[in-house]
Amino acid sequence: MPRTRRAIFAFALLLAGAARIDAADWKPIDPALLKLKQPRVEKDADAEAVFWEVRVEDDESSGYPRALLRQYLRIKIFTERGKQQQGQVDLEFSGPGMAFGDVAARTIKTDGTIVEVKDEDIHTRTLAQRGGERVKGVSFAFPGVEPGAIVEYMWRESRNERLTNYIPLSLQREIPVWTIRYSVKPLVLPNFPYPMRAQPFNTQLKGWTREGNGVFTTVLENVGAFRKEPFMPPEDDVRAWMLVYYALDRELSPDAFWKQFGQDVHREYKDRLKASDAVEAAAREVAGSAGSQTEKLAKLSEFCRTHIKNASDEDSDLSDEERSRAHKEGRTPRDVLREGFGTADDIDLLFGALAGALGFDVRVAVAADRGKRSFEPILVQPYLLPTLLIAVRDGSDWKLYEPSRRYLPAGRLRWENEGVKVLVADARDPVFIDSAQAPPEASASVRKARLRLTAEGVLEGDVEQAYSGHRAVDLRETYGPLSPAKREEALTDRVKAALAGVEVSGIAVDAVEDVDRPLAIKYHVRLADYAQRTGKRLFFQPSFFQKGHKPRLPGQERHHAVYFHYPWSERDHVTIELPEGFELDHPDAPGGVEGGATGYCRVKIGMNRQARTIVYDRDFRFGGDAPLLFERSLYPSVKQFFDLVDVADDHALTLKQASDAK
Repeated sequence: MPRTRRAIFAFALLLAGAARIDAADWKPIDPALLKLKQPRVEKDADAEAVFWEVRVEDDESSGYPRALLRQYLRIKIFTERGKQQQGQVDLEFSGPGMAFGDVAARTIKTDGTIVEVKDEDIHTRTLAQRGGERVKGVSFAFPGVEPGAIVEYMWRESRNERLTNYIPLSLQREIPVWTIRYSVKPLVLPNFPYPMRAQPFNTQLKGWTREGNGVFTTVLENVGAFRKEPFMPPEDDVRAWMLVYYALDRELSPDAFWKQFGQDVHREYKDRLKASDAVEAAAREVAGSAGSQTEKLAKLSEFCRTHIKNASDEDSDLSDEERSRAHKEGRTPRDVLREGFGTADDIDLLFGALAGALGFDVRVAVAADRGKRSFEPILVQPYLLPTLLIAVRDGSDWKLYEPSRRYLPAGRLRWENEGVKVLVADARDPVFIDSAQAPPEASASVRKARLRLTAEGVLEGDVEQAYSGHRAVDLRETYGPLSPAKREEALTDRVKAALAGVEVSGIAVDAVEDVDRPLAIKYHVRLADYAQRTGKRLFFQPSFFQKGHKPRLPGQERHHAVYFHYPWSERDHVTIELPEGFELDHPDAPGGVEGGATGYCRVKIGMNRQARTIVYDRDFRFGGDAPLLFERSLYPSVKQFFDLVDVADDHALTLKQASDAK
């Protein structure tokens, strides 16, 4: 049975001692391919992969088994845009313990000239920042790329998994592929009666062909490009991929399968929920004089979150030796409590042991992650329940906790684990429950601005922003690990990126670590050309916080469904002091946008004539009882809603200079 363990900390590296690629390793180039002018799979493609070949096997050269993927990709460039898109390669470390090696690449120009990528031009670097994680990878650029050229590269990918576990394998790229060939060498071990299985998602396999040396091969042809879109479902729901795993031939019904699996999970973790005398004493001390059950659990969760260092967090203050100890098998809640550090699972299980010591009915639970893929119990794959949670009985219900998450308040879940199926393990009767979905008001942005507009169109003043719920978690995960100086710099850059030409000063952040309070950001702004002056008139947008925002759904066509991570709300209050000698010319307010159960956007614009101040209030809400996923056929309606919101947000007011003003 696979572990439900997840690791945020990813030990990723470029494998040392990369083997030199011999000329014989490259496949010959058909001269007709160099002369080819038109794509084969999609007529408008800027580039297409001629082939993508992957061999998968177990690798024990590092001293312990790892899944080893040897990959070879050849791409034909057709257009200048294809040159720009394919001229740079980023191989991303997408999982714990992933590593790359034996990277070799070359360009075949239209005249047949071959230009190789030099070893010193292949680098490991940070590719992006996603939430609280820095995404790293191996990068290189092809030399001499031109339309009509061919680029190709080989690489070895090593994963901290073995074929006795679940191995996800992609079957689609961002460009069309003529031929995809996967060759998998299953394990053959003594006393291992589990045959290999491969379950495809969002595609069909034509079957497997047995070759020599125990290798099985499957081939896909003319595979269309995978297209990323804003607000699309998780890639595993829309991209072609397969899951390779090992299982007995006998089949169980979904109910029987999940009952057995839930019992197995209970057996695996029951000893790690047992409380020693030290754990019982700590539980009583931490709970203190807390009155209600909810308060006691909140105190235990807060203790685990703030007092136990998380070895699964790459930013935690731990030595290499401590990290190594933290990941050893067999650690108990007593060990974690005594040493003050542990993996994410260790921390969650310590919380469960502390709660159990106070008499709470505690279980381990495993949850679906809708940030990765959707799940229904009809799919009998434990791989689809990757998140470990702690379930505490609350009357007839179960309340879910994950105190290992640094920026989650007690009793709250990440958005990825809200509104999903959760299997509560038990020795006899495991049960699926539905985790609750927080309402829009729980993830709110409350923003205020006190501004002054000059006759020259300059806007200046003070801004306050407060974020709660998932919005606060997103920001805390991104900026919380930074030093105060780096955090202020990064947040300043964030404001500047949202509003072109803005000058930001005096930025301050509050409640970064106090997760029970909204995250607050304050700063001073100055925009030289906020209003446009034409003769005796000034034109300006009172919705300061929406100024310069791009449409959420810009495209007229859609390939995938529309998917929002969680419901949210926004409340804006903006006051703008008008310049002396100017008055409103035919003032009006934009119409409201009503989307029924889906949401609304309501705007009020008032005038305080005595203070010569425009007062702008905006109330936006989306989600709640409405679904977060809208099928592709509903795209026109969803797009219309947000387009109308954009129109309301872009509403402009006009000031005219009084006739007696100079």
